[in-house]
Amino acid sequence: MFGILRDKLSKAIKAISEKFKAKEEEKKEPKPERLELEQIKKEVGKKEIKGVLITYFAHGTTTDNENGIATGWASCELSNTGVRQAKELGETIANKEFDVVFSSDLKRAIDSANLAFEGKYKTITDKRLREINYGDFSQKPSKEFKNKMIEYVNQPFPNGESYKDVEKRIADFLNYLHDNYYRKHIAIVAHQAPQLALEVLLNGKTWERAIKEDWRAQNKWQPGWDYELKEKIELVDKKPHEIEKKEAQKPKPKLEKKSFISKIFEKAVKTVTERKLDENDLLPVLSELETDLIEADVAIEVAERIKADLLKELAGKEIKRGRENEEIVTAFKCSLLGILDVPTVDLEKLAQNKKPVVLLFLGFNGSGKTTSIAKVANFLKERGHTTVLAAGDSWRAAAIEQLEEHGNNIGVKVIKHNYGADPAAVVYDAIEHARAKGIEYVLADSAGRVHTNQNLMQELQKMVRVNKPDLNILIIDSMTGNDALEQARAFGAVGVDAVIFTKIDVNEKGGAILSVTNELKKPILFLGVGQGYGDFEKFDAEKFVNRVLD
Repeated sequence: MFGILRDKLSKAIKAISEKFKAKEEEKKEPKPERLELEQIKKEVGKKEIKGVLITYFAHGTTTDNENGIATGWASCELSNTGVRQAKELGETIANKEFDVVFSSDLKRAIDSANLAFEGKYKTITDKRLREINYGDFSQKPSKEFKNKMIEYVNQPFPNGESYKDVEKRIADFLNYLHDNYYRKHIAIVAHQAPQLALEVLLNGKTWERAIKEDWRAQNKWQPGWDYELKEKIELVDKKPHEIEKKEAQKPKPKLEKKSFISKIFEKAVKTVTERKLDENDLLPVLSELETDLIEADVAIEVAERIKADLLKELAGKEIKRGRENEEIVTAFKCSLLGILDVPTVDLEKLAQNKKPVVLLFLGFNGSGKTTSIAKVANFLKERGHTTVLAAGDSWRAAAIEQLEEHGNNIGVKVIKHNYGADPAAVVYDAIEHARAKGIEYVLADSAGRVHTNQNLMQELQKMVRVNKPDLNILIIDSMTGNDALEQARAFGAVGVDAVIFTKIDVNEKGGAILSVTNELKKPILFLGVGQGYGDFEKFDAEKFVNRVLD
């Protein structure tokens, strides 16, 4: 899967890395000094991080904070004080070096990270680092519950989360760090509940103690808290007294006194020549990469964007010896994740606010549209949701029969009219049926003749106008190559809200995923990875990027 794209990127990474290594040879220090430095290294040895070193930073004060309002997952801006705090934090920690910076996906954390690090690092957002969901208490005065936080350790806030829920997602995030950033120094910018979870998971505290000793309650802010993740987290429910007893039995850490030779080494490594590549060094490699990406079905404008991102990130950047590949891969990863950074859609949450939810499926014949409809219906059904299918492709009799066969296989009713009927009317009847029966989702098929056919586009526009679907989902055969981008543009005239790519399991290129996302700025919902109804996986941008950079 994605073998060609992966090979092209690997080739470029290797080429750029070789450029950095060649630059090193040009800038080698005189032999006597290097011998002296190497001797120091042998005597002292470089201290390695055993596990993952985490430095945690709290985001700046917000307007809600200043007004005593609980924000939770709601949107909120940094106050003027918060902006100043974030900038001052950046000045305070200017000499610290990190391998990567993470923040929660909430704006106040992202803004704090960007202000503190001022573009020195690409901030990777992760929703697992979010503040606790206060549910019904969101945007309410925090004094209503702040003195009763312990009550919500196991019991969730009304229509929200419990602190145990936060603990689980932070444990999942920590295990992700262990698997992907072992022996790295990670900066995190986030909120109160995730930090309390770190105290519980990494410092062995009970939730009650973590809440009681929280620095916020004692007004003891500091520029960063360090934690060590030495092994993967296993969530085990322990009784509080067992945790306290285990913590009390831990031996007290001994303070290490630095030797004279160690101090010399620390000073010496700071003077080691680092390598820089200018634009002239990088352009030949990146131009070749641009050609390779186009061969892997990446659109020209997307290939140019990746080239520009890498040039901006790597030209003139100092990279220490031994970290070439790591820094280059990080630059590639940031570029690809930037392209895939679009708003997401959670199908299951749509039905919380409206019933029925109407999903209209668009796409060219042969793209796997009808099969994808069945897979989505099966996905929803397996999660306890009710669905009905609408045979909106009434121009092709075989399409109606095919949808009926899928409906019978997965146990979902199909609403149909006779061949040649008005597709908008078919979908309308399916919506009325769903309303009458209390069904949550209507999944509507549509005709899929050649996407340049204007009559088809007018027909689709009528279906949208009459039935007002909640999502227009475009189905694209990933094997169509550059034509995928043309389909995205053509169906964009109807309005596309999300995309599903099919036949990923046999696709060695994968570039169309980047091209279509860059064009539409819409989320990819699923990837079809086989013929079975269960051969369907939620799209995960980071997982995709890791696949092609592996």
